Amino acid sequence: MAAFVLGLWLLRSRHLGQPSSDFDEGVYLASASALAHGAHLGTEVFASQPPLFFHGLALAWTLTGGDAGLFRGLALLIALAGCGIGYAMVRPMAGAIGGLSAVLLLGLAFSPEAGVVHADITSVVLGLAGLAVGERASRHAGWAFAAGALVTAGVLVKLLALPFVPGLAALVVTRRWSRKEIGLMICGVLAVGTAALSPHVGDLSVLWQQTVGFPSSRRPGINATSIIAEIGEGHWVPAGLLVVAVATVALNPPTSWRNWTRERAPILTVFISGLLFLMNLKLFSHHLVVISAPLALLAASACPKRLLIVLCGGAVVVAGLVTTSRALLSPGEADAIRESAALVREGTRPAEPVVSDLPLVPLAAGRAAVASTVDSSVGRVHYGSLSRASVLAASRHAGAVVVGRSFASSRCPRRAHPCATFGNLEPELRARFPFERHIEYRKGQITIWLRRSRT
Repeated sequence: MAAFVLGLWLLRSRHLGQPSSDFDEGVYLASASALAHGAHLGTEVFASQPPLFFHGLALAWTLTGGDAGLFRGLALLIALAGCGIGYAMVRPMAGAIGGLSAVLLLGLAFSPEAGVVHADITSVVLGLAGLAVGERASRHAGWAFAAGALVTAGVLVKLLALPFVPGLAALVVTRRWSRKEIGLMICGVLAVGTAALSPHVGDLSVLWQQTVGFPSSRRPGINATSIIAEIGEGHWVPAGLLVVAVATVALNPPTSWRNWTRERAPILTVFISGLLFLMNLKLFSHHLVVISAPLALLAASACPKRLLIVLCGGAVVVAGLVTTSRALLSPGEADAIRESAALVREGTRPAEPVVSDLPLVPLAAGRAAVASTVDSSVGRVHYGSLSRASVLAASRHAGAVVVGRSFASSRCPRRAHPCATFGNLEPELRARFPFERHIEYRKGQITIWLRRSRT
């Protein structure tokens, strides 16, 4: 298993030093920097995820010294740890070959987002760990405490892990936990919940509004039509794993469907709950990992004990890992970010903050971003969570303002919508910042407003 995991690491660790094309990664890196330098979650840094995720980001910033490549390395290690957990879950059901199949198939399930600074895989890995240790509760009741704690931690990293709650409930029912074990599980839930939320007692309503109440209807919900569209765009992993799962069960049908289903009840419950979760909420394609992971485990647990099939499947998985490598910024975008960062670095003093709708620019320039504008996503601007007035207020004491994405667009579907009042920042910025620089690239233009010219 160690050799398999090492192979996955070598495949997935390429280009960890290069920026991802995922905009949220830049937001999370900038949020980690702001939190590590004393900014407050909720009141200053926008809490797009539950608080435990941001505590983890601040800790990772301390451990890595803010190095983005090391950050991505930690994210990849979490994904590989999830592969190891899959081995532990599947081996009792399908032996060592099934366990190794779980490592490979989970590597494929995690592949599109592995090595990206994101909450998705971390929350799913914590959920899987909760189910894995919960299987041991019948041998030692203390594992029930760990199961409740880990599943709760997953939910408090990202609400995407909510399907693991019914999965844990299925584990309790099918393994016939005693009252003592259930009590210890509840204690684990309360312990982690208290530890994660107690530092924010006065801001819980704000965190709830930002994490749960913030409008998520930025795209249609994931349904049969949208899943087919995503597969067409290259997100074929869940569909491929579903085919593999069906094929392995057909090649190796169980002698007793009742025992087979009971043994896999927690995994099946997570898959069904995850599917309902995605179909009833309006999410993005990278959230499909919540159904890809249980599908990978189901496929591996039904793997026929024929080494040739496993080797062929492994070859397919390796090919999949290669073709689903982490999406990077295009050369033109990367060059534009570097040029913008150089202008910001040369036109500002080290202590001067920067307002930017491209979080990678102040990070690359070695300048702190104004905490309230760290999350400058189009969604925040569109729904009025980040207003024009707040951006202009943040720019009063900034050494530079970078406009290249959400701040440059005032398009709005309805005149009465909050984003209709955002308008054009250019007149106010021109009055406050005497120096203006433009960087053209394929996707558009980045404008840098500076208080002083190059030093």
